[in-house]
Amino acid sequence: GGQVWGPNPKCMQGFGFQINANPSGSKLVYGSGKNVVVRDYEDPTKCHVYSGMKGEVKVARFDRQGAQIGCGDDKGSLHILKLGGSTGVEVVKDTLRPLAGAILDVAWDADGKRIAAVGDAKGKRGNVIMISGTQQGEISNATKTITTVDIRPNCSLKESFLVHGSEDMRVRQFGYSGGYKV
Repeated sequence: GGQVWGPNPKCMQGFGFQINANPSGSKLVYGSGKNVVVRDYEDPTKCHVYSGMKGEVKVARFDRQGAQIGCGDDKGSLHILKLGGSTGVEVVKDTLRPLAGAILDVAWDADGKRIAAVGDAKGKRGNVIMISGTQQGEISNATKTITTVDIRPNCSLKESFLVHGSEDMRVRQFGYSGGYKV
């Protein structure tokens, strides 16, 4: 019996790809085609692959506790996964569509209850939602594709703020006041 290794991230000349680690640094998560790969940092043969995405995976990111994974694809679908179960990765939610276009980045809040998704869509270029699917706010102020987002870690909801960067060469920061409406 030989060893089985998980697939490498799919890369394309002139474009980056995202690899994310859990807080302890022991596991990595990334997209490879229509798959989300979760593998051990020390032993790449310890690997789990989730193949339920409909489009090409653009981002996969652990929440701040390392318990859940938010992954987005080029069709605008956002899946929430957690480690465990017989396959190593279980689906928490697979029907979220926060954007009408590609999801290029996601960010978790400190509690792992809200997730921001940004990307390439007309009009609304980002959305902040509860993992249940309830909308918490939208990001529509960028004139071009939003490529990156983050939410301030380790703070209460009232103190939290969101930062995003876009292809219009601007970085914007917004506070939470009952919902992100930026």
